[in-house]
Amino acid sequence: RPDLLARPIASVRRILRRDLGHRASLLAEVEDAALGAAATGQVHRARLQDGREVVLKVQYPEASRLFRQDFSNCRLFCALLQPEHLGYIEELQHQFSTEFNYLQEAEDLAAISENFAEGVGNPYAESVRIPKPVMELSSRNIVVMEYLAGDTLLAYAKRRKRELEESSWLWMLWRGWFVRRELLAYLTLLVNVQGYQIFVDGVFNGDPHPGNVLVMPDGRLGLIDYGNVKRFSVAQRGVLGRLIIAL
Repeated sequence: RPDLLARPIASVRRILRRDLGHRASLLAEVEDAALGAAATGQVHRARLQDGREVVLKVQYPEASRLFRQDFSNCRLFCALLQPEHLGYIEELQHQFSTEFNYLQEAEDLAAISENFAEGVGNPYAESVRIPKPVMELSSRNIVVMEYLAGDTLLAYAKRRKRELEESSWLWMLWRGWFVRRELLAYLTLLVNVQGYQIFVDGVFNGDPHPGNVLVMPDGRLGLIDYGNVKRFSVAQRGVLGRLIIAL
């Protein structure tokens, strides 16, 4: 979120030392400036001793506790004012609570990246990239993954729009047609990839949005942030498929 200020790098380094111990020495460099920040943590670009460029996501120490307190208050108010909706609040709490276990996120990321590896028969393996996690540097409060270069899909679309507005009307007419087709192709690819993950792999991102999609320099899409991964059994996929057909 651009409206949130990242915390000083010193607090990030304390978390790294606390969770990783001697393994923190595998990090050759961690950039002081955060790539982004959220209410629960922040993200930094880093480099490993072996030269690999990575991204590390660090969870704030109090994030999980504040989350539980907020939902406890929500449950209390809901039980008093709208008890018939209490089940929805409890389900939301269960769904969001999984996002505070970064080690689980790293394991989910490993599973999904394997599903998109070359040679496994995935038809979209050459069109998208899933960052591979660095398991030896991941913990409940830290997840480290390979760095993917690129703009978010939303930032990319805004930049293309700005380029059109600054061009001549004739160029804008031709280029606008091309850009629309380009963005439509990306959106179609995203829908197809999400559908493949749901119905074929049974493992998918439960919170897809433009901020989690990168347009990479080579034209591929980079799919990041798998903190909310869901799994469907074959039976559940069949039920969902029949529901979609019925609609």
